[in-house]
Amino acid sequence: MLVVWQKCGKTAGAAPDARRVAGMRLLLVVVPAVWSLPFLETTTPAETCVPDPLARVPPALRPAVADASAALAAETAWTLGGEDAARFARAGDATFGFTAVDGVAAMLAAAPRARTFVDLGSGAGHAVLYAAVLAPGLEAVGVELSAERTDAARRALARADAARPELRLAARVNFTRGDMLAADVARADVVWASTLALGDGLRAALARKLASELREGAVLFSSAKLFEGDARPLVVANSWSAAHEAEVAVVGARPPRVARRLVPFLEGDAGT
Repeated sequence: MLVVWQKCGKTAGAAPDARRVAGMRLLLVVVPAVWSLPFLETTTPAETCVPDPLARVPPALRPAVADASAALAAETAWTLGGEDAARFARAGDATFGFTAVDGVAAMLAAAPRARTFVDLGSGAGHAVLYAAVLAPGLEAVGVELSAERTDAARRALARADAARPELRLAARVNFTRGDMLAADVARADVVWASTLALGDGLRAALARKLASELREGAVLFSSAKLFEGDARPLVVANSWSAAHEAEVAVVGARPPRVARRLVPFLEGDAGT
């Protein structure tokens, strides 16, 4: 018997070092490819230390998370067509990624006093719905340009709300179809922006918007550095990497400055 395993060393919430990140990424590529081979015997996460996707989720909330995951899986639009296909380049065969529940839990743990969570580019609604399930007093908002994915997120919300009426999800979650550059973030305690797929022009425009509109104490999690100054990384697991690191920036008394590398793009086309 051959067992594929990864040694565990750091506690939950600690940022892995470069070798551990590389090992985790390799594991995520290798395991699916060889899992069905006859000489492999499946083992549990406790035995192998493969990251547990619910590691940060309290046991009492896991049934509700499972219901939310089922609702999202039933409604998620993986490709775009119709009106959206004409709006987005390569939309006909494009796929998208989403934030895993463990990634959302990591962000909420880093901002424990948050009362309002805003996801800019919310896709099919995963991060928003998970945030509302994990933090029963939280107001969660998703802003997404795609009409299809916004509709999918709303349908998933309806399913999850019907499955868990005690969580009052429909009263606390809102999915808006719109441009992230026009989103209202003035009341946000936490903003999540998965910016990997954005061009530098759009990142620069988003950074300028957030620098001028986020209130003191707000926490920004972004896949690329948007603000100048020191930013601590946080592992925010998503659908393509359990080791994805996001930049964390806390807004101080003075408005943050746009990251130096993005400044040249502020005069250019924000959509590039």
